[in-house]
Amino acid sequence: PSDDSSLLSLPIRRQQQLAATELVRFAADPAPSVHCPGSDSMCAGNRCCPGTAATQQRNFPCPNADADYDLCAGNQTDLVAALLSAMTRKEKHQFLRGTGWFGWFNKPGYYIGDAGLHERFGIPSLSMQDNGQGFR
Repeated sequence: PSDDSSLLSLPIRRQQQLAATELVRFAADPAPSVHCPGSDSMCAGNRCCPGTAATQQRNFPCPNADADYDLCAGNQTDLVAALLSAMTRKEKHQFLRGTGWFGWFNKPGYYIGDAGLHERFGIPSLSMQDNGQGFR
């Protein structure tokens, strides 16, 4: 075969490789289902969410996909844009403020800076603490 014919068949081979990869990942993917930001769709693990206005209609990785998952038209930047667009003001505030505050007191079992644990989109919790020597 000529070089031209191998170049023309590349997209088909890539599609076949991607389909095979998706089947393997689907069988071994234990990630819980979460909402795709900006849509009514659900996803789990290494999948693509449908595009939204915030992503210029490019599909993007599921919020709980591996950080290096790159089989979507969009990337992690698009995921962040979709999340920020879909989160309510209250959700953003809670994410920045943390969940450990109860008035002026710390909730038992929480760090003051527990941010995340945003179950709707599967954002994991991140525990941070500030002290006299600075933020840790």
